[in-house]
Amino acid sequence: MIYYFCFSIFTLLSHLTEAFRSLLIEKISKLEFFFSHLSLISAHSAFYLLRVSFSIPRLMYFLRCSPSWREESLLQSYDCVLQTRLESMINCSLSGNAWLQAILPVRSDELGIRRAINLAIPSFLASFYGSRRLVESILPLGPCLDPDA
Repeated sequence: MIYYFCFSIFTLLSHLTEAFRSLLIEKISKLEFFFSHLSLISAHSAFYLLRVSFSIPRLMYFLRCSPSWREESLLQSYDCVLQTRLESMINCSLSGNAWLQAILPVRSDELGIRRAINLAIPSFLASFYGSRRLVESILPLGPCLDPDA
């Protein structure tokens, strides 16, 4: 019974990995869609909406609830779309040090654009450890869940 439970968990995780991949591809296409519509408003308003709503806030729940750090290439492509569209929005090239400064927080007098690849692991670990006690109280520790077994 325990081995079947462990096998079921690993089978579920393998199917979820493919679902995470397709969901992240969908998020990238939605980001492209939002950027195509942001060109219709002023650059300042578009930048504000990008920073507080369209870029990372739309992705944060996904980053917290899934092992998205495993899809590093997709996270980099998300960040690449974000960078190229931001460059076209502000009409300025953000390569090298300029992009590194753009991702610094606003309190450092920078743009405050967050990168998905930098937030993937910390977001998931924060969610994991925040819900750990609840999960441990619900699920019994078995040989596949107990690291000491």
